Amino acid sequence: MSDNKINRAGNSLGSKGLLLLFGEVMAMGLVGVYSSTHFSFGNSVSIVIAFAVAYLVPRFIYSGSKVSCRWGQWTLLLAATALSVYAICEFIAWTPVAGYSLEIPYLTDDSEAYYRWALSHYDGRFPAPDIIYSGLPIIMLGLWKVFGVNVVWPMALNIMFILLTMVMTGKIAHRLLSHRFPSVNPANIVASAMLMVALLGFFVAQGMRIQKESYCSLGFTMVAYAFAGMTVSTLNKRDRYRDLVIFLAGTLLVAFIRTNFVYFIFVGAVMMSLAGKCARWKQGMLMAVVALSITFLFNYLFSYTIEHQLLILEGGKVMANDFELGKTQQPYQNIIGDYYFYPQWKRVLMLPVTMGVQYIIPFPWIYDYSNATVMTLILHMRFMWYFAGGLCLFYYLYLAVVRYKTFSLGIWALWPVVIFVFLAFATGGLVGRYFLPIQPLFIVVALYVILLVREGHCRRAFTIGMVIYLIVLFATFFFCYYTHVGFLRSNNLIS
Repeated sequence: MSDNKINRAGNSLGSKGLLLLFGEVMAMGLVGVYSSTHFSFGNSVSIVIAFAVAYLVPRFIYSGSKVSCRWGQWTLLLAATALSVYAICEFIAWTPVAGYSLEIPYLTDDSEAYYRWALSHYDGRFPAPDIIYSGLPIIMLGLWKVFGVNVVWPMALNIMFILLTMVMTGKIAHRLLSHRFPSVNPANIVASAMLMVALLGFFVAQGMRIQKESYCSLGFTMVAYAFAGMTVSTLNKRDRYRDLVIFLAGTLLVAFIRTNFVYFIFVGAVMMSLAGKCARWKQGMLMAVVALSITFLFNYLFSYTIEHQLLILEGGKVMANDFELGKTQQPYQNIIGDYYFYPQWKRVLMLPVTMGVQYIIPFPWIYDYSNATVMTLILHMRFMWYFAGGLCLFYYLYLAVVRYKTFSLGIWALWPVVIFVFLAFATGGLVGRYFLPIQPLFIVVALYVILLVREGHCRRAFTIGMVIYLIVLFATFFFCYYTHVGFLRSNNLIS
């Protein structure tokens, strides 16, 4: 693909550039007007400035690359606008009655614990709750030291990290797919990956909470980008060093937020170093050593011992306490029984069940409809994930097995599967948000299948596979809905 072709899809100034600028001004105006109808002028100004910066950083990173295009810039802008409006809706929900404000919002569960921990260390107004990983509240504390206490600042960081995750996913797709499809404009590959990530409703919704998902997602995409670089033989030494820096930054971010996830990065580095004749084994082993060293360092800093992690992996009482099933999950409890007390071999045999549950949850009907909004319900209908997941299943069950010599993304594509399987094994598939940080990596695999079919490959097998997938998916939804809702109603858990 020539530079001229890329530049034609790029970001030349002119009427289209002015139109984008006008759209950006209008988007910020919309955010300002909407926020001013619910909050004070000072808070509205803070929201507009924070959200503008959260958009401009990924916007300039994306626009400065050789594979940016105008519709990709519009995708980023629309995503940023939607995230900003959604964030303001969250602010409104978090300040429902007198006594709550943007300084002290109404939060629950992990979000409340992280926020109160940060406030405790900021001015001591609350006792510090017990938390395992203090990385996220430490970041909030740092923001407050500079800008003052306000939930706007950590939310703006969430928006920035989600947008950066979109950009990094596009860059991964460019590295892995552009040379496989020379007839397709690389800029369109990047923008398509960004759009697909933006449409992952549950991924976006969880990333907009005061939780760890947006941080871990960005960290994993940075690491995956460096891993993708190991499959490219044309990179020069400067690019290799830059990839090591990106890998280090991504690993540090994941370690700071959720240290035990760095084990997955270590496994990925080992896998990539053993990936065959094209592997950069020295680079891969260096990454593995770095990941392992960072894991030990942050385990020490956060006093989260390896012994405790091994106990969790083994199951038993520790795991049962950490992953206690709620009332709405009792039907699943009736299926898997005392999962955490089973021997390891039995938990391995149950992987098809636990992986299936992890794949399909959360169900949209388990939420309290009396407090639900249209946006809440839409975000919990995982349309894009079920679409992308079906494409990924076609890749892993057909292309990577039957046509692996012709259509394979190599070891890189197996890394997110290893993580997915391990999470299902360890948690019983109960925590759907745990695999959200690797969901953008599956988007790259799904886009690969789309491009293959677009060019006429495996269309008959693809059609048969998708028909079977849709039948199984709808049958599963039908079964789960009636058994689940029936149980909840019989126990007066929903009306």
